[in-house]
Amino acid sequence: MLSTNPIQDSQDDTLRIYTLGQFCVHRGDRVISSEARRSYKLWELFKFIISNRGRNIHGDNIIESLWPEQDYNDSRNSLHSMIYRLRQLIDNNCHNTHSVSSIVFSTGTYAWNDNTNCWLDAVHFEQLCAAARQASSNEPSQSINLYLEAIDLYKGDYLPELTYTEWTIPLRNYYHRLYVNAVQDVISLLLKADEQEKIIEICEKAIQLEFYKEEIHAAYLFALLKAGSIAQARSHLEYASSVFQKEMGIDLKNVLPHFSSLHELENNHHAPDLAVIQKHLDKAAEPPGCMLCNPDVFRFLYKTELRRSERSGQPVFLAMFALEPGSTNKSFDLRSCMDLLHRTLTVNLRRGDVVCQWNDQQYLLLLTGLDADQAVKAINRIQLSFESNCKYPAKLINDVKPIVLTHL
Repeated sequence: MLSTNPIQDSQDDTLRIYTLGQFCVHRGDRVISSEARRSYKLWELFKFIISNRGRNIHGDNIIESLWPEQDYNDSRNSLHSMIYRLRQLIDNNCHNTHSVSSIVFSTGTYAWNDNTNCWLDAVHFEQLCAAARQASSNEPSQSINLYLEAIDLYKGDYLPELTYTEWTIPLRNYYHRLYVNAVQDVISLLLKADEQEKIIEICEKAIQLEFYKEEIHAAYLFALLKAGSIAQARSHLEYASSVFQKEMGIDLKNVLPHFSSLHELENNHHAPDLAVIQKHLDKAAEPPGCMLCNPDVFRFLYKTELRRSERSGQPVFLAMFALEPGSTNKSFDLRSCMDLLHRTLTVNLRRGDVVCQWNDQQYLLLLTGLDADQAVKAINRIQLSFESNCKYPAKLINDVKPIVLTHL
């Protein structure tokens, strides 16, 4: 039973699961996910089962999805043991003596028990979006409140700590799409209500999570102009345009021509005060996801990370993806394949990763904060994701290796 009440109480036995932007599991005022911090596999299993709620999952499918490299017999025994430990961890934290087992077993399959007293932020977020859409025509004010509650609940990507895990990608994309649609829908409703300050507030938060959405920038600029904040609008347009040009090759001023002459609306004022400069810098929204850059910036960051690695002792990995025509005689659309590779990288990489299109057939990556096995797994998952979505006879080759200061 998924509860709709997100409020926590020390006497409340509701299991509260947070997955959007962070992973955390509460029971009352206890954070039970922190009580087994070292049990990574245990919580990975929990995340898989809760993500597949409503389904009976065969044990073999769980093993294949989570631990394909391990010995099959060892994995089966390990799965039975972890299911038992997971039940103990979750159910024993419940003060209700009539509580049900959270995970049920039947004919070789495991399933999340729908009768568990549970609240899941992703489900509540989805319900709020659906209710807001339904109310938008006849009750716009109620729709706005529901959308605002949903947007506030969305703190970021679904299970972001599993960025490189393939089974999370469809769910991550689904909730992200719901979020973007919710932002655009509530902005439309607020425009009709002439609520410019609220639009500004929403856009400033949304740009942190979804930087490369021209419609959000347009709504933000329009609201700033209507609110009389011409200097802020000009500053934001200049910043956003430089990021779009550098990282995507898009001239945002051409995409948003109505705002291209903002500089004419503002007197050019130069303040020598460092506090004023800092204020403008703090307003600049940092784009989410991996950092996309040109080859010159990549060389600079490459050398910077190498020197940082020498001081910290943490490894840095240089990776490459290169496209080659397949062995068939079918046409090879290089541009479409490179676009697909670009999307695959931006979806699957983390905020701290650096990506560069080195030439018309190659991408280079800088990966930090990983060991050798994690780096190889990350590259392999990107490879599999690309191959499963590519409809052209293209061959994608990859390589990854640690880099050391002597290479400079």
